[in-house]
Amino acid sequence: MPRKPRVPPYCLHKPSGRAIVKVTGRIIYLGRYDSEESHDNYARIVADLLAGRPITRPTPSRGEPEPTPRLTIADLASRYLQHVEGYYRKEGKQTSEVHAIRRALEFLRVNHSELQAAAFGIGDLKVVRQAIVDSGVSRSTVNRYSSRILRAFKWAATEELVPATVHASLAVLPGLKAGRTEAQETAPVESVDVEIVDATLPHLPEVVGDGLPGVGDPALGEGELTRRQGDGLEGAESLVKLRFSERFQVRTYNALERLMREIRRWT
Repeated sequence: MPRKPRVPPYCLHKPSGRAIVKVTGRIIYLGRYDSEESHDNYARIVADLLAGRPITRPTPSRGEPEPTPRLTIADLASRYLQHVEGYYRKEGKQTSEVHAIRRALEFLRVNHSELQAAAFGIGDLKVVRQAIVDSGVSRSTVNRYSSRILRAFKWAATEELVPATVHASLAVLPGLKAGRTEAQETAPVESVDVEIVDATLPHLPEVVGDGLPGVGDPALGEGELTRRQGDGLEGAESLVKLRFSERFQVRTYNALERLMREIRRWT
């Protein structure tokens, strides 16, 4: 695996009062120290360095007025987070999606916070995605975080904070595929023994217990499961229809196993 480039620091050149950055032994002047121009130039150079792109020296300003401040990645992340904190709510409380988006935006801010949002490209997104992979999360989590970052740019485009072309270009980057990435895969979820299910059933409410025995029987169809659960209940049509699938079976069995462990603790 190739060695990651080191992020060079933003420094002050005292004799001239200008900001500089050293890249591969070369000094690049960024503009007046602590100016908006110098921070923009520094962010662009760092992004190019991490993405493996050729580094272009910034054009020195010749007394022109400071450019109008533009939306940075840090600004975009802050505004989007404010939006999702009000949007993702259920019964007056924030949902878990807010925390997940906040975590994804933390990866976006690293090394790119001062970069202009309109200049964020596919190479930059690849760098952010690699940082997520390096954090040790699973491939599916990497893809979900990347999707949340894309949603942030889509929202910014709809709010006319960045050009729509920014999101359109980022969206062409495909998600990580199984077996084609160094990101780890989640371990397969296995079902529990039927004996645990049988031992748990007597402790379940009648409605739940009546619907579960057939879940592990592949001979039963979805309609039969729904009918069994609804037998003897008023307003059976209002019941949520059970999805007969391997995923449902596995999750049901695991839930039963956890319940059985709790029962054993207190009996």
